[in-house]
Amino acid sequence: MKKLLIVSREFLPSRVVSSQRIGAFSKFLPEYGFTVHVITQCEDQLARSGEELRLRQVLPECASEESTIACVPGAQRSARLVLRAQDRLNAICRMGGIVGSLAAFVRKPFSAYAFYTFGEHNAWVRNAVQQAIESADRTSPDGVFATFGGEYWNLGAASQIAKRLRIPLVLDFRDGWDWFFGFSGRRSLIYPMMRRFVRRSTLITAATRSVQDRLTQFWPNAPVELVYNGFDISTSAFALGSRSPATDEIKIGHLGTFWPNPRWCDFCQALEHVARTTPIRLIYRGRNPDQFRHALPWGTSPPPGMTLDIAGLCDRSEIVALYGELDMAVAAARETDRPMGSIPAKLIEAIGFSKPFIMLADRSPAYLVHFLRGCSSPHLVVDNGISVAQIETYMLDLRRGPRSVPRMPAAYSAQRRAGELAGKLLDVL
Repeated sequence: MKKLLIVSREFLPSRVVSSQRIGAFSKFLPEYGFTVHVITQCEDQLARSGEELRLRQVLPECASEESTIACVPGAQRSARLVLRAQDRLNAICRMGGIVGSLAAFVRKPFSAYAFYTFGEHNAWVRNAVQQAIESADRTSPDGVFATFGGEYWNLGAASQIAKRLRIPLVLDFRDGWDWFFGFSGRRSLIYPMMRRFVRRSTLITAATRSVQDRLTQFWPNAPVELVYNGFDISTSAFALGSRSPATDEIKIGHLGTFWPNPRWCDFCQALEHVARTTPIRLIYRGRNPDQFRHALPWGTSPPPGMTLDIAGLCDRSEIVALYGELDMAVAAARETDRPMGSIPAKLIEAIGFSKPFIMLADRSPAYLVHFLRGCSSPHLVVDNGISVAQIETYMLDLRRGPRSVPRMPAAYSAQRRAGELAGKLLDVL
């Protein structure tokens, strides 16, 4: 069997969605001829710093007894302070006005400083590289694999490991909205670092066509291959999407990171109109509940007929249960003036659970229409051609009778995606 070293600061049982894709790969790759060794950041529920566990202790269904997971300390305190300062600058930028403009002027060089200072040379990278070197004699990896979804630490660690151990480097770009792509390529201060990562790569995998397009825009000769997103959704969980509404209340869920969107006001207006005749429970679970609350036009006092259920990150089991309770999910592409191709992870999960959903498009919705072509889940893409009345009608139509159980779409199978990745890895390792 080939041996693959996976570097991911976020990993199961972490609640963040970025851990799901890499966790699914780690779980299923052994079925396709790979022994997986994972290096991740310390979590209390995993192990003490530097301790190695069998991967089955985290992923019981993993097919390989030899696969391991090692935990190393994360970023140092100063790194966390800088990252919190970045978050504060982003919040001030959203305020607008003179203060927002000044913050926007400072944000880019400050982000570049944070990238250099706490990217390639931060404590997480050093500890991950040291762990890989110490375990190299025992694991003898044939290649190192790192996923990039808002986290440049993984790329820095994997790049250094590949250089030190002289093994192939494989990078996985899972998101088209990633903040790096908001920079102007060659003019960006962080471009030299990203260029170095790309040049060292034997293979780059992209989770969507739009991610592939963005990578080849900057680096036309980069070895980019598509391995579409897929989530580990069981057949029984998939059937949750076919449940009939259990009460007269419409339960609508926004699960995952909240992004500002040009159609959010229209959606809220439709909710308010529907609530006059049909009770609505609006459920949010994600990393930024306060931002979600502030985006609601009613503040802390929802209109009559509407109940708000807003909370932070939750366990994966609760997400599965929520998909069973929801009548409909809502997802939003990140507002942007560029066709960056934002495919929210929770949209893909909604499709995987066969849950009806409303998709709030960005300014360039054509790629979304293409992505959803042939989608088996009932859905509505809200763009410039969709009115508030049409959104209302879509919500109310969901109350009319039970839905049949559709066949689970292979296109969103995590196991299938792991097989596709394995085929591409075998070509280069």
